Amino acid sequence: MKLVATFSNSDAAHLLRSHLEGSGITVFVRDDQTVSVDWGLSIAVGGVKVEVPDEEFAAATELLASFSVPTPQKNGKSSHTIERYVKMFFLVWFAAYAVLCIALAIGSPPDRLLLWLLLLVPCAFVAGLVTLGLAIFDK
Repeated sequence: MKLVATFSNSDAAHLLRSHLEGSGITVFVRDDQTVSVDWGLSIAVGGVKVEVPDEEFAAATELLASFSVPTPQKNGKSSHTIERYVKMFFLVWFAAYAVLCIALAIGSPPDRLLLWLLLLVPCAFVAGLVTLGLAIFDK
């Protein structure tokens, strides 16, 4: 067995496996399950390895030259972008809540209920507006 290529994730390795198998080459993918379980182990195990039998190595290297991993097209907001805005909303909300708690600690007891009523709802509204504005103007 000879090593043809290594990848940091199993998706790219299986794309190459499909490309080579489509041309009639026997392919073995090693350590793909290990990396799929914990991607951090990719460095420890040397990545996901694509191997071929010795006699098919020359043909595999020729096909490897014409292979490239496709990059995903950005058709809109990805789930990572949406997760970022959710995290940002909670960060702004937490900052407003921290200011509210400091104001409550400093204020006198009769003022505390009023501060809760006057600041809690607008804090959530402002956090939502900031997050919405960032989502709309994201480029």
